[in-house]
Amino acid sequence: MTKSKSYQRYPAEFKRMALLKASEDGVTANSVCGELGISFRQLSRWRDEFRLKGDDAFKGNKQTSNNELTKLKQELATRFISTTQSLLRIYDI
Repeated sequence: MTKSKSYQRYPAEFKRMALLKASEDGVTANSVCGELGISFRQLSRWRDEFRLKGDDAFKGNKQTSNNELTKLKQELATRFISTTQSLLRIYDI
């Protein structure tokens, strides 16, 4: 008996936020992937979908709950703060 592989599903807002962050000047896609805990290939797929569909990209059958978005935003903020603190320690700022 084989186990079915489970995949992480990300809400549309999270995908858009990741793409926006990756498009900022001086920010690499790999650094965004590291911060968010996603693969470079996943980010590339989201980018390709957004290029093809524009504002219609990432529309699914389910509407993401506010609680899930809030949780993801808090996780992102925590990771950002942690990364910033690590950089400050490294560069002794």
